[in-house]
Amino acid sequence: MLDRKYRNFDQKKQELLEQLLDIREETELLVEVKDIRDEINIILSVLRIQQSLVTQLRVSASGPDTPLSNSSVELLVKANICDFEKLDSQAKTAQENLPPPNVPLCP
Repeated sequence: MLDRKYRNFDQKKQELLEQLLDIREETELLVEVKDIRDEINIILSVLRIQQSLVTQLRVSASGPDTPLSNSSVELLVKANICDFEKLDSQAKTAQENLPPPNVPLCP
């Protein structure tokens, strides 16, 4: 416990205040989460293009022996999209729970 009788009280108080008000780590985390969300959205874009192409190939391919005649490829792509949408949702929640950079803590 800090007491004014403590010989380094003012110095220790200043150090504690600086530690409490230092949000560099949170800012770095915010940037990292933003980068992760950007990467997830790039992957989602590629997966959606892939989904569209697989659907087009299935429709244009005819016959029961074509590799895309069953929907396993489409299901796999849909599962990947679902997984990455969940990841993005979790990253968004983490991003929203971090304090925004350069915003004072007190009015």
